[in-house]
Amino acid sequence: MRISVGTNANTHVIKQWDDIKRIQAFFSDAENSVSKLPETERCIAMAKLAQERELVGELDPLQALLEWKGPRERL
Repeated sequence: MRISVGTNANTHVIKQWDDIKRIQAFFSDAENSVSKLPETERCIAMAKLAQERELVGELDPLQALLEWKGPRERL
């Protein structure tokens, strides 16, 4: 049986992985940029990044992959 790659259920984990990696890259890039700011601005920006991380929550692309139900698991 061939599974269509374009179906939403089959590509969900790929999109989720991409979203998580993109958000992780944002935080990494932002922290790198913030580290170059003067101390006062750096403290403010780091506090805001910490708040945003708290709102976003734990992001683990491998955990998302492990929790994903493949086509055979959904039968």
